[in-house]
Amino acid sequence: MIPLAVVIPWTRPTAVVAAVTSLLEDDNSSAIQVILVGTAPAPGLPADPRIVELICPVTHAGFRRALAIQQTPADRYGFLDDDTTVCPGWVREALSLDPRGCQVWTGPEFPANDSAFAGSTHRALTTGRVEGHLAHADTGSLVNWFDVPFCNMIVPGRIFNEEGLPSAAAPWDMDDFDYCHRIQSRWQFVNRTGLRIRHDRYPDAPGQLLRYKWRTRVRTGEKVVTHPDIYLRVPAIRQLLLGYAAFLAAVITIGIPAFILAVAVQALLLGRASYKYSLGAQSTLIGAVVQWSTVTAVAAGLLRQAWRSLVRPRFSGHLRNA
Repeated sequence: MIPLAVVIPWTRPTAVVAAVTSLLEDDNSSAIQVILVGTAPAPGLPADPRIVELICPVTHAGFRRALAIQQTPADRYGFLDDDTTVCPGWVREALSLDPRGCQVWTGPEFPANDSAFAGSTHRALTTGRVEGHLAHADTGSLVNWFDVPFCNMIVPGRIFNEEGLPSAAAPWDMDDFDYCHRIQSRWQFVNRTGLRIRHDRYPDAPGQLLRYKWRTRVRTGEKVVTHPDIYLRVPAIRQLLLGYAAFLAAVITIGIPAFILAVAVQALLLGRASYKYSLGAQSTLIGAVVQWSTVTAVAAGLLRQAWRSLVRPRFSGHLRNA
């Protein structure tokens, strides 16, 4: 049986070639098989027996991961996004997972580029204070079920016989939440420093960062409405919703000063994180902007999805019956 099968559902041809190349250049790559799942063969890949390509017309990442698992028995499975590259030693660390154990591993990520702005953004977003989780931080310790993303995950092969396959019913960008929540009662989640990757999700410029975070956090707000059974189990989401409730209550009772109070509390918390993690001025400013963007974007997503799912259907029904 294959010691380690690394599964990459892909949609970005140039990026996936870099991901595969980083794996094949690792010193321990003779023990792995790279499973690529896309709608067509990936262009530009070298001819290498360690690469297996599966053609799948369904674009849902969870469906593609399940297909790769069913087609390729392995002692361990690794999962990466197509816009990641592994750092030296990643394969060796992944192969050290005991396939008889009950642990699921992840690791820290770093920017794909070395620009100063990307570095400052990374420092701000991996403190846990700005994003509300430690999914991409370098903790080297036990973490929560919501801190283990499919963009960098190692699991024993037998987990899928015991717990089932990743779901294609969950939205494509929350299938890791769905799966890890499902298995949390029997499995430990561990962040391993040796599983370092570079991930192309830290933009080079402020405008790119704001557009990226706004888009992703609007989707977060929408998913709170469409999938509350999963998202309301995440502490950061519950805290944000409680913050909205407290803010509205403060506005009703004390009016405009509630906004000043909210800004002061947020600044105090971010200042504490800045001091604790020695973020520096630029990272602290980025953190503040991202936090307020998150607060407004999630609210926008909540309101938009609530209108689509709850208000508009009833409003339209009343109009038809009038």
